[in-house]
Amino acid sequence: LAASLWGIASGVAVAPACAVVAVVPWLPPTVPAPARPMHVGAYLLVTIFICLVSNLRARREAAATDADTGFDSPLASWLRAVLWGAVLVPLTAFVAASWWGYERAVADAQAAAQRTAILVRDHAQRTFEVAELIARRARDAAAGDDAAVRAREPEIHARLADMVAGLPAVVNLNVWDADGRPVARSDRYPTDRRVSVADRPYFLQERDAPVPLGISEVLTGRQTGLELINASLRRSAADGAFAGVVSVSLAPSSFRDYYRSLAADNPSLARFSLMRSDGAILASWPPADAGAGARRVAPDDEVFARVKQGERAGHLELSSRRDGQRRFASFQRVGDYPLYVVCGVSRAAMLAGWLRFVALLAAVLAPVTAGLTYVSLVALRKTRREHAIMAALNEAVSRGAAAEKGMLERQKLETLAQLTGGVAH
Repeated sequence: LAASLWGIASGVAVAPACAVVAVVPWLPPTVPAPARPMHVGAYLLVTIFICLVSNLRARREAAATDADTGFDSPLASWLRAVLWGAVLVPLTAFVAASWWGYERAVADAQAAAQRTAILVRDHAQRTFEVAELIARRARDAAAGDDAAVRAREPEIHARLADMVAGLPAVVNLNVWDADGRPVARSDRYPTDRRVSVADRPYFLQERDAPVPLGISEVLTGRQTGLELINASLRRSAADGAFAGVVSVSLAPSSFRDYYRSLAADNPSLARFSLMRSDGAILASWPPADAGAGARRVAPDDEVFARVKQGERAGHLELSSRRDGQRRFASFQRVGDYPLYVVCGVSRAAMLAGWLRFVALLAAVLAPVTAGLTYVSLVALRKTRREHAIMAALNEAVSRGAAAEKGMLERQKLETLAQLTGGVAH
């Protein structure tokens, strides 16, 4: 409307303002983010068409009212519009399609991170549910006072070994007394009574402030020498007093192997981690660097900040502290356990696919745009030359006609003078 009423300059000024209104989220009305590239691209294409048609009509009206203004012929004006269209239409389509491809790539990366996080969460949840189940069964099998349990150690050992058979994530299953000494275990008989876990945080927690299922940090087993994650339950005496714990030792390597298999199937999956709600990292892929600090999340970590706020799930874009790369991260809470899984998708891998799409689109549109522009430019130049030749010819004919008319007027005056002189004589 602005281009039709006030000219192409007004139309060009109004069009970006309308596009900005549609894109800015806090300025209603707003087009939804997934639909913005196509809506804005189609709108700008229509804008280009309207402005070119309005400009073409304005040139025709000006040429009709004043033939001496030097405006192009109708054909030249039409070819000028085609030339601008040959440049602007493919360029606008390229920008809109590239924008759409970028938004699509971002959405796909976020969806991939979320799907993988749910998959990893389900894996961790099943693992700890199985650990809790066999811990409860082991507690029932080792019920009674410690003297009676030790008297039945061969039988209990056999039952514990049967419980963990076929569970590759479980290293062993242990029953400890109130002093932190072993009563029975699944992988060894008889047990070594000299070993004690009375100073372990998970043992102290079950003694002082028991939880439904205690989950320890990554520990080094004092009997196996292996990295372990202990899922523990409190043992209670007949009077309710603390009688020890039952612990299921899980291998962090089983989680890492699972994460590695997922990363091998999808290289864009850049990071996996299993952590407690207090920030202790239990397993990660790629493996964290050696050191105590590598087993805890940084206090100002963006995901950890949202975990501390009580969120059970979410996704965000953040920068990796290890390599500085941007990633799309999705986190999920593991059931009702104090555990979270985090999955990160590499932004660089996402952009690599998008850049291939943009390069292919440019390879298709560039020759088409160049061809249309060249043909339109050649036709416009040829039309202008022909128009200039016709104008020069018309001017020459006009000058010849004017000279002939002047000669006839002079002859007419001379004849009239001679006739007048003769009459006077």
